[in-house]
Amino acid sequence: LKHRIPLLMLVSYRGGPGLPDNRDYHLLEGEVTRPVLEALRIPIYEVYRPGEANRIETARERATLGKQPVAVLLGREALIE
Repeated sequence: LKHRIPLLMLVSYRGGPGLPDNRDYHLLEGEVTRPVLEALRIPIYEVYRPGEANRIETARERATLGKQPVAVLLGREALIE
């Protein structure tokens, strides 16, 4: 946040709490992703279905206008269709 650089991060978010996944290797990702972003005070937007993709634009606007990094967590259904 110190350098005020806008950054939009699109992050795969499989295996998170309440998001069962049939691939064990996603469980650690799902367990640590949100706490790490929160510890860094990075705003988080979530997209779990293709119909929620407009949240990506909202996140981009926040990153641009706020000159800050913003993360969009993409659930499995948002990635596979």
